[in-house]
Amino acid sequence: MFDNYNNPKLKISFITLLILIACSPLNPAVANPIAISKLKLEAKNAYDAGKYQQALSLWTRLLQHQDLKADLKADIHSNLAALYRQIGKPGKAISSWQNAIAIYRQSKNPHDLKHQYLLAAVLIDRAQTHNSLRQPDFSLPLLEEAIEMGAALLR
Repeated sequence: MFDNYNNPKLKISFITLLILIACSPLNPAVANPIAISKLKLEAKNAYDAGKYQQALSLWTRLLQHQDLKADLKADIHSNLAALYRQIGKPGKAISSWQNAIAIYRQSKNPHDLKHQYLLAAVLIDRAQTHNSLRQPDFSLPLLEEAIEMGAALLR
């Protein structure tokens, strides 16, 4: 039964199989750009179709990829936040927006116009959620920061 265990061809086949599994786009540790783009599109389509649990699962799966660029990770957190707000989980929405804000603030290119716009948008979204929870002490500083960013861009 185990006569083939020492067979060199079997060992090579087994090693090849392990390599294929490790490099598979289904392996969340491998950031395959095509697989990531496909998951992003599936998540967006699920969200747009009102399939929020499916979108949540896909966004969460995307975050498991280890080699995501910071801007993409922030974008995923922003999308998760919008989804949580949509399904009535404002606490989770705020937490996801906070994750996106932290990523944007740690950016290597904080003066980039696109980066500033995205950060301001996330600040505003988080502020609106705090405001809907009647938490002006949290929303006002976020809005003030977003306004200051906008004013600095116009200078």
